[in-house]
Amino acid sequence: MDPVPFSYLRWAKEHAGAHAFDLTLSGVKGLPLPPVPDPSAPRRVPGGDGDPACEELVARRYGVPPDHVLFVPGSTLGNFLLVWLHVSPGDPVLVETPAYENLPGLVRLLGARVLPLPRRPEEGYRVDPGRVEEGLRAGARLVLLTDLHNPSGVHLPAEDLEAIRAAAARAGAVVVVDEVYRDYLDGDPGTAYRSGDPSVLAVSSLTKVYGMGPARTGWLLLPPEIRRRALLLLDYLTVLPPAPAAAAAESVLRNAAEHRETARRRALRGLSVMDDWIRTRGDVSWVRPAAGVVGFPGF
Repeated sequence: MDPVPFSYLRWAKEHAGAHAFDLTLSGVKGLPLPPVPDPSAPRRVPGGDGDPACEELVARRYGVPPDHVLFVPGSTLGNFLLVWLHVSPGDPVLVETPAYENLPGLVRLLGARVLPLPRRPEEGYRVDPGRVEEGLRAGARLVLLTDLHNPSGVHLPAEDLEAIRAAAARAGAVVVVDEVYRDYLDGDPGTAYRSGDPSVLAVSSLTKVYGMGPARTGWLLLPPEIRRRALLLLDYLTVLPPAPAAAAAESVLRNAAEHRETARRRALRGLSVMDDWIRTRGDVSWVRPAAGVVGFPGF
């Protein structure tokens, strides 16, 4: 079976590093990491699922039990796992639009149908809970969102998230929120996930904010029963997270607040430069991102 082309990522891989202004990049500059440990040194004995040390740190950060965290090799794989576990061929899936191409692409790759969930610039790229309810009435039982929104950088307000959560709970649906940019927010960015509430699951990583893209380190926040199903699928895809990457992730997670604040300051400087430039133009506009390194100007 031929895969559905992921045109953006194919373009990014072919052009990365070839230009003075590299638009293939979508996170902060890489962090200086600790020395790579001996790959033969196990992260824990005996070998098993996920990475307990990193999962404990993530759980502590979000205030959830460790068995609600699954450490995975990157959020791209995390999204794949959650979409795979919640769709069958022909199923309608509600996907925000505009969207990071991976999300509708995964739905099509697995033989399901994309129902677009418009996020319109004239509405500030808001997710309208009423449109989510319409999609759920049309049969969707999976909703795919990003927060901060990729590509606009807009934050999903708490009141809209709660309305969407309630609609999903009533319909017996699941909302997956990709939160890889959320840590750019000021204060405690938190998460959309709540232990004890299976209607909203979250995906995140150390890629965008923490400069660890090449290490491929991420996690899922999800109930233990869905975690067990994800582990069965991971048995076919990757036996364990690479030990050197997991060790590097543990080092960053132990100092996450410091790394996050450094990245936030750098991103805010760039955001201000871009916003000031757009204000001088009559032919460019945008909805100013809440934070981060991604925005969606219109020309």
